[in-house]
Formats: sequence, C-alpha cells, structure tokens
Amino acid sequence: MAFERISIITNFNIQEKAAAAKRIVEFLSGYGCRIMIDEQVSDRTANYPSSICRVSRNELTRQTDLIIVLGGDGSILTTARVCSAAGVPILGINLGRLGYMSELEADELSQLSKLFTGEYTIQRRSMLDVSIKRANGIVQGRCIALNDAVVTGAVAKMIEFELWERDEIVTSYRADGLIVATPTGSTAYSLSAGGPVIDPRTDCICVTPVCPHSLTAKPMVFAGDAKLGIKNIHVRDKKLLLTVDGKMTYDLYRGDVVQIEKSMVETKLLRFCSQGFYSTLRQKMNAD
Repeated sequence: MAFERISIITNFNIQEKAAAAKRIVEFLSGYGCRIMIDEQVSDRTANYPSSICRVSRNELTRQTDLIIVLGGDGSILTTARVCSAAGVPILGINLGRLGYMSELEADELSQLSKLFTGEYTIQRRSMLDVSIKRANGIVQGRCIALNDAVVTGAVAKMIEFELWERDEIVTSYRADGLIVATPTGSTAYSLSAGGPVIDPRTDCICVTPVCPHSLTAKPMVFAGDAKLGIKNIHVRDKKLLLTVDGKMTYDLYRGDVVQIEKSMVETKLLRFCSQGFYSTLRQKMNAD
C-alpha cells in the first residue's frame, strides 16, 4: 500500500503535541508524500514547512491514505469513529498516559520510515453498532464504538436492568452498571471491572457487570453475531445513562432498550510488527 496522502491529527493547542507534529512533518517531507493538517489550525502551524497542505476536516479524515494520531487512546477512539467508515488506517503515536492502542512512543519517530519500506501490517478491529430503542418504538442515538458502550446510573448508586440476546432474556442485574465491549475494549474499562482480556482477533462481544449485587453475576462472552439489548427497568430514578467510548452520552429512560451488535464497519490500525498483542499487554499493563 502506497501512502501518497498522510493526515496528521492532534491537539495543536498543546505545545508538546504541536512540536511533535512539526517533527513528523519534517521527517515525512523527504518521502514525497502529501502531508495534510486541518485548515482550522493554520494560525498554530505557521512555522511548519511550506510543503504542508491545509485541508478541510472531511478531506483530512476521508480523502487520505493514512491518519497519524498524536495523543492518547481517547484521541484514537475519536478518530476511529470519524474515519473508520472510509476504511482509512490509523497510526497512533502516544503522547498521553497509557497509550495502549498506540504503535509508537514520542521518541520512536524514526520508525516512520517503515511506512515506505513495507515493514508494517494492518490490523482490523471490530466495532459495535449502538442505538437506543425508546419505549415508544422510535430508534435514536445511532453511533459506532471501538471500545465499549456502558450503561450506568445518573448518580452513583445501584441500578436495575435486563440483558437480552435477540428475543431471549439472558439475565437481570442489580449493579452499578454494565459494560458491553469489543475485544479491543476488553483491556479498557471492562478489564478494570473484572472482565476478561480478549485477543483482538477473536470474533465476540464481551459483557461485564460493574459491581453487581450478586454472587453469581459474572462477565459473559457472546458470539460475534449476537444482537444484545439492555433494557432499563429501574424504578427509583428518572433515567440512566448510556456512554459510548467514554465520549458520547445519552439519556436512557425506563422501558428504553440499548441495542448493540457487531458493526459492518471496522477500525484499521497500522502496526510495525515489532511486537505482538501479548507483548504489548505485558508492557503496558505492567507500567507504573
């Protein structure tokens, strides 16, 4: 795959990130590719090489061959929701904390030369289609998630809800919440709540209760073609909350059902083959 057009996305308001983006632009300029940044940040990139192309947000995330994201996992999640439908691969460079989904650290920029020698692979990561079916039958809040969809209370206390798979009830819960995660998301909030670590190549959906008031409520792993529903049966409070990838939040009223299934859209992550999933897991999860 030839990378003739490369987009760079970061928060240019943060000096460290803007400086790292400039180093990347300078490094890639010698390879003859078109390097693009958001035209809305022109005033913060005036000292960048003149060869850089300032384009619209749509062209930046869709009319490109590769997106380089400088930041943490949250930045990659946000970018994935925007560009995955276009099939654009993402290369993450960690300028955040854990940076679990990132491929490079800030001091490894020289490895970008591998983009032009073919020393990389493209990993496909499954995503979730998430929507809310209101009690009146109207479907709202359609979105996709790379990590997870989480149902919690509007305040910090126990809630009640049911889990369905198609037309069959699986179980009911009294818990602080419920996490529905992709294999990629299994190492995020789900892991912290006691869920299993799942190899991202596995075709499945993981469901993990948060602080369940039960000795038998355990994480469950469903087939990749499962169609899940989380029904709000809570009586005491007016609403619950649905949060998707830690960013988008929706109100969930009594009788509403969160509908979740594997999406037809995938996220493509570019890897330089330096280490596998389990090596990254050991390194990142044992970090101080």
